[in-house]
Amino acid sequence: MEEYVASIYKENFFPTCDYISYNIGKEYDISFSFPRKESIHVEVKYDKMANKTGNLCFEMFDHNHEPSGIFATEAHLMVFVLNKELMFEFKVEELRRFVQHHVTTGRYRVLKGGDGNAFEMMLVPITEIMKEDFCTRIDIT
Repeated sequence: MEEYVASIYKENFFPTCDYISYNIGKEYDISFSFPRKESIHVEVKYDKMANKTGNLCFEMFDHNHEPSGIFATEAHLMVFVLNKELMFEFKVEELRRFVQHHVTTGRYRVLKGGDGNAFEMMLVPITEIMKEDFCTRIDIT
């Protein structure tokens, strides 16, 4: 999925990118390098359940309650792929503030999931998150 996202971004958003690297580690998934300007790092999430549930799932903590997912990434952008035609892009710092705020408000459901329920995650309805300025819907045609 990282290569798919990289190809969409290179073609549509970062045409001046001169180098793309993948699978950097847990810090981020893709790095776009540019001549004479700072690289942009992207975290890619493939949310297989989002089309069925209508929610995006934001990972927050691991089984030791250590930061993971949105609270651990060093990416500038987080891209959620729902299918080959639809993605959502988030500015990580703003998404992080949103999730942190709603951890305290309890507005959105927080649950355990992932590998053996090892992660704490927040479910946010797509219809709600799309209202936020830091969310961009990307339709692929």
